[in-house]
Amino acid sequence: LAKQLVIPKYFAADFLQRTRSRDSLYRNSWPSLFIAPAGISSELHVDAFGSNFWMALFEGKKRWVFFPPEDVGCLYPVLAAHSTDLAFEVDLAHPDLTAHPLLALSHPRECVLQPGELLFVPAGCPHRVENLEKSLAISANFVDRSNYERVFGELEVNALVDERAGELLSEMSSRSFITDMDMDQEDLVWGEYKK
Repeated sequence: LAKQLVIPKYFAADFLQRTRSRDSLYRNSWPSLFIAPAGISSELHVDAFGSNFWMALFEGKKRWVFFPPEDVGCLYPVLAAHSTDLAFEVDLAHPDLTAHPLLALSHPRECVLQPGELLFVPAGCPHRVENLEKSLAISANFVDRSNYERVFGELEVNALVDERAGELLSEMSSRSFITDMDMDQEDLVWGEYKK
């Protein structure tokens, strides 16, 4: 599968792949292969450390519900246990406007991801995912110019409790770290992407 995997050009310039250490935090965490039965969901959350996210669906259907970052306060945010990541009190599968009246002021958007489609989730967007059918997908969190500053700020906070986040922050803030984007970037096969 790895030999056949092609990273779309839109995500091929992932800054996490530019770190010097092959063991750098998050460098080898993604892409991830998702194999899941129907009915499984990932409840409302914001992806870690200010990262962007993409998913390519090969089989099945997934319902996605998104909110703009400006709606975070309407979703009753809380810090996840033992983490600096946001979680939410709101249960989108069973919304309760009596307990969470601000939810009525939010601006959700919904789509159903179909086989052969590619989805992008910008940094900071709360979202929920539900498998409508058994599914097979590949996805990754990533960093580029669009979210570099946000990631930098998140890593500063995470570094207070995670030494590896501090190491990644140090590397990404060094003068030698390349943050240029190639506007002519092409799709990359897995081997080239992980060089």
